[in-house]
Amino acid sequence: MKPDAIGCHRSAVGWRRLERTVAERRHLTSLGFQPKVRP
Repeated sequence: MKPDAIGCHRSAVGWRRLERTVAERRHLTSLGFQPKVRP
């Protein structure tokens, strides 16, 4: 496999995780909870 493909795949997985966490934070804030910022 080309390093480009591996990098794109990793970034895609990372973006999915990031979108999921952002969605969870928005959901919690909409409920009135303060989201814990993960390092």
